[in-house]
Order: sequence, then C-alpha cells, then structure tokens
Amino acid sequence: MKKTISILSLLICILLGAKINLLAQTTESPLAEVEFMKIVPGMADEYLAGEAVWKKVHLNRIANKNILSWQLYRRMYPSGANVTHEYITVTVYANAKSLEDKNNSFNWDIITKGMNAMEINTATSIEKTRTIVGRGLYMHRLGAGTQAGKYLQVRQVSINGDNRTEYLKMLTELQPTLEFAIKNGKTLRRNLWEDMVSSGPMFTVGYDYANLTDALKNSSGLPTISEEYEKLNPGKKWDAFSTKVGSLYTITNHELWERVMDTVK
Repeated sequence: MKKTISILSLLICILLGAKINLLAQTTESPLAEVEFMKIVPGMADEYLAGEAVWKKVHLNRIANKNILSWQLYRRMYPSGANVTHEYITVTVYANAKSLEDKNNSFNWDIITKGMNAMEINTATSIEKTRTIVGRGLYMHRLGAGTQAGKYLQVRQVSINGDNRTEYLKMLTELQPTLEFAIKNGKTLRRNLWEDMVSSGPMFTVGYDYANLTDALKNSSGLPTISEEYEKLNPGKKWDAFSTKVGSLYTITNHELWERVMDTVK
C-alpha cells in the first residue's frame, strides 16, 4: 500500500509541475483529482463493493479535513465494449496545499478508522477489479448553483489560440444568466474546471441534472438559456453571445455520467 501511495505522490508532483506558476497564483481554488477506470470483465459487482468501502475511507479523510468530497460516476455515454473507461472517481481538495499534503495525510490507520478486517481486505483488493487508465487534475474556475444532480453532462473544450482570458471573461459574464436558468429549472448546477495537466488551455464544463430526461434533452451539455439571457440583458441577443463564445473554443469530448455514490449521502 505504501508503494502505491509513493507512486501517486510522484504523479501529483509531476501534475503540479505542469502549471506550477498558475497554481501558485490561485492557491485557494479547489482542485479535483479525477481517475478513469476500466473494469475487468465480469467484475463490476466486486468493483462497486470495493468502492463502497473506499467511500468510508474518504468519509474519514473528510472528517480529518484532508479532502472536501468524493464522488463515483458511471459513464453512460459513449458506451460499448470498446470505451476507454466505464467509471470515474472525483476527489476534491480545498486548494493546492491540501493536494500537496496528500501523502502526509494518507495515514492508513487513521483513514480506516471504524472499519473491520473484511472491509479493509475488500478495499485493498479493488485493484484486482479495475485498471486506472487515466488521471486528471483540474482547478475550479467558475460555479453556479449548489445542488448536485443524479446525472452530469461533461463537455471538454480546447481554447482556440490565445483566447483563454476572453473565454473566462465571457463565462463570468454569463453567471447571472445561469443562476436565473437554474432558478427556472433548466439545470441544477454548472461548474467550470481548468485542466492543469494539458500543455494548452483546456476546460471541462459540467452541468448537473436531476433526471435522465433533462440530461438527454440538453445533450450538448448546455441548457437553452436564451430567454434568461435576453431578459437579464435588454437589447442583447443570445445567438450573438453564443456565437462569439463558440468561436473561442473547440469541443474535444462530450460524455454523460451517472452518479453512483458520493460522500454527501
């Protein structure tokens, strides 16, 4: 177990080094460590049983103020035998320092408090059920709404040219519209995360929905908010704003996730 933790610590050092100057400037922004899982055929039940025990570990980490939250998602779309991953875990840290302290805070005796020998064995055996096929590190940039949904539309975008600042500026201007749309039931929550590992500016936009119908209806990952935008911005047209924002980025990936378990409930 200690060897695994050491390898993860080395990985985090590498990830943090990718954009260390940016991290230093925004040390209080939450960070999300994301892991992408490919399940061994026929072992999905065993994998989920293992994650259910790991949820207890993460609850202990929250109690010790090591992390803010943990979620497990199942990827619903794209799906099929050839997908690169089927499950995703998201661990949120309060800031860069919390992530840097990960190795020191990962005391096995403390984080398994209240767990019996069988549960600990199930947790340590989870590696037999899945392969971690990818990891990501994301910094929170913008958020609207507070209620997590059962379904999450995830859209990854690459910023065209030197438009990162303009992209963030326009999405910041959109915050009141999104809050209004959330109030009107168009979605539950929107979060914007910046990829801290990629060589260029990349962002992930996530929209939470209470039910699958709403999630599929807004399959682009962006709810229709033209009415809210034009009501809050008299004389301005949503189509013009949307077109301008759209010219700043290229969509690189789009997925639909279902929340399986988390440390909230």
